[in-house]
Amino acid sequence: MRGPGGVHDRLGYVPQFAAETGSIPATARETVATGLLGGSEIGLGVLAYIATLDATDSHLLAGLAFSIGLVAILLAHSELFTEGFLYPVTGVLAGEGSVGQLLRLWGITLVTNLVGGWLVMWLVVLGFPDLHTTLVETARHFVEVPLSAKGAALALLGGLVITLMTRMHAGSESDVGKVTASV
Repeated sequence: MRGPGGVHDRLGYVPQFAAETGSIPATARETVATGLLGGSEIGLGVLAYIATLDATDSHLLAGLAFSIGLVAILLAHSELFTEGFLYPVTGVLAGEGSVGQLLRLWGITLVTNLVGGWLVMWLVVLGFPDLHTTLVETARHFVEVPLSAKGAALALLGGLVITLMTRMHAGSESDVGKVTASV
C-alpha cells in the first residue's frame, strides 16, 4: 500500500520525494528533476563550505556551512543519492516497487546528482577565482584518501550519519526538528 497508511507510515519511513507517491518517483522525469536539483543544492553547500573554510580556516564552521545544502534538499524535496537510500529499499521489500524501479531510481539519481553538482562547481570555479586554492586543497584531500580500512571506515561513518539524518527527518513532525537534524 502506498502513501498514507502504507508500510512507510507504519514504519515511520516517509520518502523524501513525497509521502503520497510512495518511495519511488513515478516517472523518470520526476527523478531527473529532483536529482539535478539535489546535486545543485549540494553544490551550493560545497560553495558555503569552501567560502567558510577560506575565510575562517575552521573545518568545524565550514562543516556547519555545508549543511546549507542539506537543508535546501530537505525543504525543496529534492533527491540525493545517499540521503534516502533506506526508503526505496524498504519499499521494494514491502512490495511497493520493483528491483528494476529501484535500480532506475538509483542510476538516474546518481547521474543527475553528479551533473547538477558539477554544473554548480563549474560556476563556482568561474565565479570565485579567489577560492581556487582552497577548493583544490579540499578536493585533493578527498580524492587522495587511499583505498584502505581507514578510507572504508570513514565512508561507512559518513553513510551512517546521512542515514541517521534521514531517519531523524522521518521521525520529526516539525520543520524545525528536521532542519536541526540537517545541521
